[in-house]
Amino acid sequence: MKHLQKYITSLVLIASSFAVVAQEVIQDSVAVQEVTRDSAVVQEVSQDSIVVQEVSQDSVTNKSTNFAVLIGADYGKGIESLVSDQKKWEVNLAFSLFSKVRIIGEYGYGNLQPHNVINNGTYFSEGSYFRGGGEYVFTVKPKIYLSLGLMFAQAKHTDHGEANIGSEMWDDMDIDFSRNDLSANWFEWILNTEAQTFRNSPNLLANVYWGTRIRIRFLTTDISQPDFNIYAIPGYGKTYSNIVPAVNFFIKYRIDI
Repeated sequence: MKHLQKYITSLVLIASSFAVVAQEVIQDSVAVQEVTRDSAVVQEVSQDSIVVQEVSQDSVTNKSTNFAVLIGADYGKGIESLVSDQKKWEVNLAFSLFSKVRIIGEYGYGNLQPHNVINNGTYFSEGSYFRGGGEYVFTVKPKIYLSLGLMFAQAKHTDHGEANIGSEMWDDMDIDFSRNDLSANWFEWILNTEAQTFRNSPNLLANVYWGTRIRIRFLTTDISQPDFNIYAIPGYGKTYSNIVPAVNFFIKYRIDI
């Protein structure tokens, strides 16, 4: 009887222990669940804070990029000047309005020496030119842009040529000519692509843009002359056609206003 009583007492104690443990486990699980909920709330608040911060940054960015000045140069012409007899340079300035519309101005110089335009002779054309116009900018993806535009251009230049005319019956004859105060006008359709190469950089490099400009030039000036035609125009190129394509490679620096 005593053994049975001890056995029953042991069973009661064991059951009580299991009840206490179960109760503690339940309480712990409830506490963990509450902590998990609190963590989820904190995480949601953090995410909301991040979203608010990103929205704020976007608002600041949009506000700062509504108006800007872009200063640039054609580095392709600089490279060409180093590796050939022709000397060229070109700079450009653009005003960006609401990140969509740009008013563009370009100024350049060219000393052109095209080959084989005069048989048994040489020819060069030298002068400066100006272009003005506008373009509309499309955003392809963040910091990568495509634009279309129209520009009017005018060049002031001089040219000079020399030629040797040979004859089997007469002595060879050397001729040369020089013409000053020449001018030419044309307009251009332009397609422009550019990218902010160092967009993740925190310093001044973040405002550097590289790009390519494709031009289709339409000459409106008559190039015919009494002796020799005008064979090259600074800013336009060779005059073998009234429609001439061209490609420029440029680098720009953007200053937000």
